[in-house]
Amino acid sequence: MHAYRRALPLLVAALLPHLCQALPADPGIYAVFATNKGSFTAVLHHDKVPTTVANFAGLADGSRTWFDSAGLPAKRPYYNGLTFHRVINGFMIQGGSPNGTGTDGPGYGFADEFHPDLRHDGEGVLSMANSGANTNGSQFFITLATTAHLNNKHAVFGRIIEGIEVVRAIGATPTGANDKPLAPVVMQSVTIHRIGASAQAFNVHAQGLPTIANSRPVFRRTAQGDFIELAARPAMAKHSFAGSSDLASWTSIGSINETTTPGTSPIGVGFFTTGKDRCFFHVAHAVHPAQPASLVGKRLSLVLTSGGNQPLVIDLTAAARGTIDYTSPLGSYLLNGSSGGTIGAYLTTPRLHSMQLVAALQNIGAMEFNLAFRDAGGGFFSGRYTSDYSGIWPFFGDFTISNLP
Repeated sequence: MHAYRRALPLLVAALLPHLCQALPADPGIYAVFATNKGSFTAVLHHDKVPTTVANFAGLADGSRTWFDSAGLPAKRPYYNGLTFHRVINGFMIQGGSPNGTGTDGPGYGFADEFHPDLRHDGEGVLSMANSGANTNGSQFFITLATTAHLNNKHAVFGRIIEGIEVVRAIGATPTGANDKPLAPVVMQSVTIHRIGASAQAFNVHAQGLPTIANSRPVFRRTAQGDFIELAARPAMAKHSFAGSSDLASWTSIGSINETTTPGTSPIGVGFFTTGKDRCFFHVAHAVHPAQPASLVGKRLSLVLTSGGNQPLVIDLTAAARGTIDYTSPLGSYLLNGSSGGTIGAYLTTPRLHSMQLVAALQNIGAMEFNLAFRDAGGGFFSGRYTSDYSGIWPFFGDFTISNLP
């Protein structure tokens, strides 16, 4: 009885941050961050950047599968217990790295998703951290000031609407080497709340993120060494391999990225089996949405949300030829005010998170697109236009793909 009475104040203290953080009445998807510095709430813009929100919300509530440090699939709330490992007062706070150094993530990546309404235009902006274009994973940051230089480089997907004073307090935390707080700032929990029909209907599994699937490997010992083989390896996938000698502890033994043509060669594991009496292996795949093997005979219908929702139609009529049509009553910078042109040459490069299309427009310039497929019918894109007249201009939007009429 006395032990219960002594524990009660501790229980109330633990629940207090959650009780004090009232949810908004407006419809939407919200994330409540409970930290050892206090709590704050963010609205997530699922209507404008659905893929990015699906990734964050799915990791936070445990509905998405990810890879742990050993390369094994995990399905539990991802952010609970992680820290804000990088803090720069007056700039931003960053979190979402399981090892606390900013060098890891969920074991998969996805492409940059931008929207013209979502800018780094003040404090409290929730945005994806990355190590370059199209390298999003689990790490995010919250701005402490306007950071316009990050626009079109980092994907904004939310904003703090309550508890900004807690974010400021985290930003003022004393730091040491690599901007790491001297005293850990812990995300005790990140909980997702859905209010309204649109938020309730939002499906995190239908937004073009990779799905995790398992395979049963077969072990082979040959004169050339020890190998594991798979009956089939899916295309557009990252294959993750883990090994164990006791089924209790596992170690990552590597990964392979494969795009449109999956390999068939066995995987050498002699470096792991040497000196062990027995070994076990686990293989899992992060499978990305399928991409067409070729864009020849395809029509890309793009909507430039970065240019007033103007349409851009690209017809790829032959292996290295095509046409482009852009009608802009706004006199956009694209195509130097022209309504279209001829593609003298183009090149496509499949990548896990997107297909890169580089098109050389005769007498106009070059356009580069990163086409991220949510499904076989299309998705979202980012890119840039390079012109001798107007320099380099970034753009982004949504696209659909179909056969030429």
